[in-house]
Amino acid sequence: MSKTSIQAIARQVLETLPLTMRVVTAEFRRGQHPILPTQLGVLFILAEQPHNLSALAEQQAVSLPTMSNTITSLARQGLVQRSRDESDRRMVIIEITAAGQELLSNILHQMIAQVSHFLDELSPEDLSTLQAGLTIMHTLFTN
Repeated sequence: MSKTSIQAIARQVLETLPLTMRVVTAEFRRGQHPILPTQLGVLFILAEQPHNLSALAEQQAVSLPTMSNTITSLARQGLVQRSRDESDRRMVIIEITAAGQELLSNILHQMIAQVSHFLDELSPEDLSTLQAGLTIMHTLFTN
């Protein structure tokens, strides 16, 4: 495939992802959830594994004070907890709580149902093609 064709596909990816996120975020906001979309992103990260504040800030591309405020807000709601690292007592580890997991699960279930409405309009062939493309993208961006 030519460099021009690859760049056209890259452009299409970059145009599609924000559109997708705009729709998902709008649906999320309509759900009247007790957290903000940025806080949801932090919960998703913490559901994978605990992190320290610096790692979270880096992953979310925000400053340490911004991430600290986010974590403080989530901790007040009982959705995350801070604890000291046993090997380095100076290090604070942040992890999702059972309440945070439950909220995340509920939100994810609701968002999957909402996105499914859009996907219901596709043919089985288009769904299969979309799934293959998304699998490829996931592999590309997680390696």
